Amino acid sequence: MRKVLSSLFLIVAFLSAGPVSYAGFYDLGTGARPLGMGHAFTAVADDVNAIYYNPAGLVYIMATEVTFMYAPMLIGLTDGSGISDFYGAFAMRLGPERAIGAAWTSRYCTGGAKDANAVLLQENTFYGSYAMWLLEKLAFGANIKVPMHSYAQTVYASGGVDNSGNVVPGLSDSVFANGYSRVGFSADVGFLYFINGELTLGMSVQNIFSTSLALESAVYDPAPLYVRAGAGYKIPVLAQMENFTVSSEAVYHIGGMKNDVKVHSGMETWFLNRMLAARFGFGLGSNSYSDISFGGTCMIAGKPEYQIDYSWNCPLSGVSISGNHRFACTLRL
Repeated sequence: MRKVLSSLFLIVAFLSAGPVSYAGFYDLGTGARPLGMGHAFTAVADDVNAIYYNPAGLVYIMATEVTFMYAPMLIGLTDGSGISDFYGAFAMRLGPERAIGAAWTSRYCTGGAKDANAVLLQENTFYGSYAMWLLEKLAFGANIKVPMHSYAQTVYASGGVDNSGNVVPGLSDSVFANGYSRVGFSADVGFLYFINGELTLGMSVQNIFSTSLALESAVYDPAPLYVRAGAGYKIPVLAQMENFTVSSEAVYHIGGMKNDVKVHSGMETWFLNRMLAARFGFGLGSNSYSDISFGGTCMIAGKPEYQIDYSWNCPLSGVSISGNHRFACTLRL
């Protein structure tokens, strides 16, 4: 296996905190608020982050929302390499029963000093979203997505490499015979059901109808399929806490070397008339998966309203790292 691809897949395996390596577009979540709740957001989705987790949640938004997230991963690798995630999104209402949105996610892996800090792999996904009320208590949402990835034309990608990682002059590499990038198509669907004013059920299916993203035409490698289902419960006032919310969900991942199941749980509470928020979450699952999360928010009222979110997520098994940080800012116009 070529040296550069092996390195990139190892980075993704490190981030997933388990011994199993998956293909590209692995689900690490988006937004700092959902990550602060331990990813348990499918049944809570009530802001612009719903585009990623459950597009049906866009019916919740009351104003036009714009958000941007930056997440530096695996800080401090000794070889200077790294990985970063970005998320940008926009959502607005179309009357009392419908909403639309658009989003972009990006992940890029950079090499260390030996690679002149070049971007070795970049994954981008573009979203177009629509949400509506189907029934009095049932909302539906869908995403049309265009995933794409590209590899840098390094010495390892442009020439043949033997099993020891040595470049062999004149040896061709069939993996890149048709180019260094691929563009695909996929879709998501989501549902939210409001049992009462406090309890909500949510479900979403991500990457259905996915086309192959493999560089080699003879290989079928679609974006991984994720099925998410969960419940959220909100208490308007609890002691000094406002909008105290607890949520839990299960995520079934189909694809990669082995299917797996994860269970995420989290909580969120607000203080001082929604000026500050605190969050906590954790996850457990197959393939030795476990992690914890903490997060918070500072809200700046006005027109526009600014919401500044931060979260820290740390694996408890697998690779030993100090955790991943996420920073996000949301504007409500």
